[in-house]
Amino acid sequence: MSKPQPAAPADNPYDALRDVCDAFGDPFLPGGWKVEPVQAVDLPQPIQLLLVHNSHMTSVLEEHYGTPVVLHVRDVVLRPERNEYHREITLTAGPDGPTVEFGVVRIALSALPASVAAEIVEQKRPLGEILIRHDVLRRVEPRFYYRFAADSAIAAYFGGDESCEVFGRVARIMCSDLPAIRMLEAVAAPRR
Repeated sequence: MSKPQPAAPADNPYDALRDVCDAFGDPFLPGGWKVEPVQAVDLPQPIQLLLVHNSHMTSVLEEHYGTPVVLHVRDVVLRPERNEYHREITLTAGPDGPTVEFGVVRIALSALPASVAAEIVEQKRPLGEILIRHDVLRRVEPRFYYRFAADSAIAAYFGGDESCEVFGRVARIMCSDLPAIRMLEAVAAPRR
């Protein structure tokens, strides 16, 4: 019997966001995320530096903030029939620092080595840190970029007021040429 293969990612920005987040409900329902797709070139700095790259957000955020990021798992959904693991997370700059990322991840566990999948499910370390440490053959592919309204539900993870702008990307991580991971990664920048 062959391993179940992960589904192909959606081809438009709204469907891609739904695809990543579907385990936690439709983000576009009333009271949900107020979001619009944007082009990478239209992202302000330092958001462009934080989102427009082919690296792991863990590494980029640690370099930008000058401190290790700490994982805080907010919610988890396991789909054993698909061998999928979904989680909502925040990352903070250090254990008591500000939230520097909100994320949703959808992982096809069967596309990863068993030891890597087990460590991810333990929920102790950020995903990027685990993949880098285990030297998993991977390629990060950003697909779409977004702007979230200041009064959007997602902005609440960053303080939820008009003092910051929230932007994100949907990306996938190819592991050994399989689309193993799909994710939303959102960051905030203070308004000028």
